[in-house]
Amino acid sequence: MILDSRFGRLLLSRRKDRPFPGRLLILMRRVTATLFLSASLVLPALATTGADLTNRIAIDGYSNDFEADEVVFVDTLIDVNGDGVLEVVAQERDNDSKWGFNNDINQIKVTWDSDNLYVAVDGIAWDNNIILLFDYRPGGLDKMTELNSWRRNFVFAGNLFPDLFLATWDGNTTPQLWRFARENQVTQVDISLFETVATFAQGNTGRSMEARIPWPVFYGETLERRWDPTQRDSVYVLPNGLDEVRSIRVVAILTAGADGTGGPDSAPDNLGGHTIESSNQVTIDNFAILPLDDTSYVTGDGRKVFVWEESVVDTLPPDSLADIGVGVTSRRAFFVDPPVTPKNFSFSTLTFRDPIVSPEEGRLLRFDFTLSPEPDTTDFFRGITVSAEIYSLKGERVRLLFREDVRPVVAPQNPALDWWDGRDESGRFVPGGIYLLRFVVEPGVFRTTKAFSVVR
Repeated sequence: MILDSRFGRLLLSRRKDRPFPGRLLILMRRVTATLFLSASLVLPALATTGADLTNRIAIDGYSNDFEADEVVFVDTLIDVNGDGVLEVVAQERDNDSKWGFNNDINQIKVTWDSDNLYVAVDGIAWDNNIILLFDYRPGGLDKMTELNSWRRNFVFAGNLFPDLFLATWDGNTTPQLWRFARENQVTQVDISLFETVATFAQGNTGRSMEARIPWPVFYGETLERRWDPTQRDSVYVLPNGLDEVRSIRVVAILTAGADGTGGPDSAPDNLGGHTIESSNQVTIDNFAILPLDDTSYVTGDGRKVFVWEESVVDTLPPDSLADIGVGVTSRRAFFVDPPVTPKNFSFSTLTFRDPIVSPEEGRLLRFDFTLSPEPDTTDFFRGITVSAEIYSLKGERVRLLFREDVRPVVAPQNPALDWWDGRDESGRFVPGGIYLLRFVVEPGVFRTTKAFSVVR
């Protein structure tokens, strides 16, 4: 069977301001997961999440006490060469970093119990840093380039807006937890409120950053407790999150040590890839999706039941509680299934339909652009972020047309935005003369400037 999860990719690449209906979202995501798992070499589902995992998982910087169904990345079967022959490929390779084996993220592990979220990131960070990002609410960070702490040369796309991150550096044994406060601002979580250890030590293998984070600390609020008859105890009620299954989106990045730098690796693979230069800005636009309160469960005979299967009556709807007795690997999905072949898009052409703007005559500036390489149908899950501004020849900004507008690469034009009426920020017509259109495309941060005339 050849894996084809494009249906789900199209779903998950929808812009946040055009959401899919919740019921359809659940249906499509589960179809995607089914396609993926049927073509993957995933171990049989294990009931790994439990009411209390404190005695099983020690937070000591060695993640070998996580079980087989608590890993995010597995081996999968894909058609590598496009010849119909399936090959076994790791979803997260230990040699895909631009800085080699000794600076590479190897695995993310996640599980939970009634009171805590347990996470681990395995890898090597020789003289560098590892950051694990969580997105579980609308809003959050859109970039790290101007943060008040842990400023890094990363921007986020693909509807990823982290709310919290766990971060450490090589040799540090006590990672830090930082929470989104407002634009470009994060606040540190009191270390006494959660348990964490990291053991990264230059080129030593088998080391991890681990944490046990109580649910109220993770969400940053006082949570209600409710009696759960299946556990015969009161448990935390999960707040509303990104969707109906209260999912967490996670991605790990390896960064250079200095403020303002980027890094050579992320997991899952981002769509544009990384570069060897840590000064280059990198877009993080892929992530794993971990449903906490799913709309399905596995029956005693191994059958998975979904609420959208109308012929099935023995279903368990979401109850706002973290599901217990489920396998994390078996239910997780991705924005785009790894491994990903990186692809960057830059300008090919930027053209004006009319290089002369005459507001009184109704001649507006309308512009079009093309990308290189030319996108094809296999790129429908990839996106770009574009910005456009008008400047005078003195270098003064006259008008911001749009900033960081996210568009699919297969349809990058937006006639509703790609024009200018000859007015400045205050709404007044500008004097006649020569002006400049400054246009920026990310990822890759490709910029171009093109001159045109205004006639009054």
